[in-house]
Amino acid sequence: MADYGDAEDEFEDALEVIPAHCKMDLNTALADSKIAIHLFFNNKFDEAQLILEPWVGTSMYHTIGRSIFQFLEAVLTFEQTSIQRASASLKSSIRLCNSYRRKTTLTQSIGNIMKKPNYDTYTPDELHAELCFAEALLLRALLTFIEDETLVSFIRAGIKIRSCYNSYKYVFHS
Repeated sequence: MADYGDAEDEFEDALEVIPAHCKMDLNTALADSKIAIHLFFNNKFDEAQLILEPWVGTSMYHTIGRSIFQFLEAVLTFEQTSIQRASASLKSSIRLCNSYRRKTTLTQSIGNIMKKPNYDTYTPDELHAELCFAEALLLRALLTFIEDETLVSFIRAGIKIRSCYNSYKYVFHS
């Protein structure tokens, strides 16, 4: 029979940060996004959100999917709270996509102006990040027209649209 009174138990604290092995792969993210879009267009908005919500902030497609749903709500309702929520969501999508995009140095950026970047060296995640970045940037620019109707706002939105056009062009040529 074991003696439980004399043994000193050792306990470990729970992890502060969830390990990185809980990442979503690209194919699963695309499959989840297709299901969420299908549910969304069949008026099952809550079910679509439930599919996306657990991975928002870690998966590009889940994050951009939620942003698109919030963008559509903002455009259709014109409520200020919906517009602000969509704007914040799109900003977080842009930040997340930027973290997945290929990092370039200053000299590489200047070199890309002179010659086209070699997209054959890009990973699928980096190419999808470019596409998602352009999508989020375009939606953010369109939302700028709704948020603020001043001349400065229109100029800022035009610059954002040009930037996302360049991103789309890069992805198209790859």
